[in-house]
Amino acid sequence: MKKVFVKSSSNLALIKYWGVLPDNIFGLRNHPTKSSISLTTDSLITITNLSIDKREPNQPLIERFILNGKTFKEDSKEYKNILIYLEKISNFYPSVLNYTYYIESKNNFPTAAGLASSASGFSALAVAIANTVPEIKQDLDNLGEMGERKLTILARQLSGSACRSIPKAGGLVIWYRGFTIEQFMNKNIDENSSYAESIIPASELKDIKIVLPLVKVDEKPIDSRTGMKRSVETSYLYWYWVEYEENVLLPRLIDRIKVRDYNNVWEIVIRASDGLHSIMLNSYPKIVYMNDVSHSIADSILELNSKFKENIAAYSFDAGPNPLIFTTDKYLDKVLDLVENMGHKYIISGVGEGAKIIDQEQIE
Repeated sequence: MKKVFVKSSSNLALIKYWGVLPDNIFGLRNHPTKSSISLTTDSLITITNLSIDKREPNQPLIERFILNGKTFKEDSKEYKNILIYLEKISNFYPSVLNYTYYIESKNNFPTAAGLASSASGFSALAVAIANTVPEIKQDLDNLGEMGERKLTILARQLSGSACRSIPKAGGLVIWYRGFTIEQFMNKNIDENSSYAESIIPASELKDIKIVLPLVKVDEKPIDSRTGMKRSVETSYLYWYWVEYEENVLLPRLIDRIKVRDYNNVWEIVIRASDGLHSIMLNSYPKIVYMNDVSHSIADSILELNSKFKENIAAYSFDAGPNPLIFTTDKYLDKVLDLVENMGHKYIISGVGEGAKIIDQEQIE
């Protein structure tokens, strides 16, 4: 039996991922409609313990799956998601199905509450599988530096955002959509063209801090996968939004963050968040994740920026009501004062590195 421990961090998007190309038209697996950019965190952690053994006849593919201390059986959504993931990876490496898997995973933050638990969870699992299944490990080792790129492609097969937690350098990570409009129109898109890589390593972004007020920790009213599909299929603004972000917001964000122009970076982050939730509202039926408290915090950040006559912080919302507040060390106390005065508990994170193998002794 082979065993490995993996530590992976969630990543929080500055430019969002929301939608994949229809696989029945393009024949691709979880290929995004647009590129996205995120910061890898150093505080939202998943630890995954994976053991694999040769699979006997009639033995299940997943022998055991424990998440946050709870065992999930064959009929659960969580168990089925892992099963789907393994089957998708088997399209690349058939020998994945020759093993049975014992998986135990734990998050140090609320699952399914808009805090990107799937990103850290599936990136940790992807790294674990890649280091225990001999066929995958040998192939990635042979690819050298390109092995990490291939691993990001494997990680996105079920949870797209998981690929952004893979690059070891962490920090500011981009996930490329990997196609031009001409390729899109001709339906000529390479499966391997969409991958993630680090643009600025975590070691160079230590001045950025992320505050996560805990507005709500219940399950989401609609899961991200269902919401994305609805937006792609029903929002008449969707593709205008995609191309605007791809060709205007995204390159400008990269340009501004490279020179640490946070005044403009935070404006872009706010615009990207507002754009995403506008598309959700433009979907049919409309998709609503934000609540009154979410809007109150967003308005308070705008008021704080107005008071300082520059953007000292940015709010951002993924598929959930919990705000992500991006700021710098210089203004962290101002943001914390705001959140505390509103009566919210919160998590503080810095910018961290990507998924990695750890020793059992390193588990806290």
